[in-house]
Amino acid sequence: MLVDEFLVSPESMIRNLPDRLVQAEELGGVMRVGYAPDAFGHITILPQILAGLDLDNAVFWRGVGPEGEDLGSGPGHASA
Repeated sequence: MLVDEFLVSPESMIRNLPDRLVQAEELGGVMRVGYAPDAFGHITILPQILAGLDLDNAVFWRGVGPEGEDLGSGPGHASA
């Protein structure tokens, strides 16, 4: 589930995300990483929400494009 942080209240996220984690476990498992695809701003309470769900890692991006290869993060990357 990806919520638009500015269209729902933080309380809504706090109340609904635990239920979605349970549903995801029932469907095969959960990657315990917070994911926010928009890179242009987030609500100030997002770190507390993620921490309250025991998510201590987060990704804030929607893909990197070809420059990811230059950073060594793309498929087929060989370390020097």
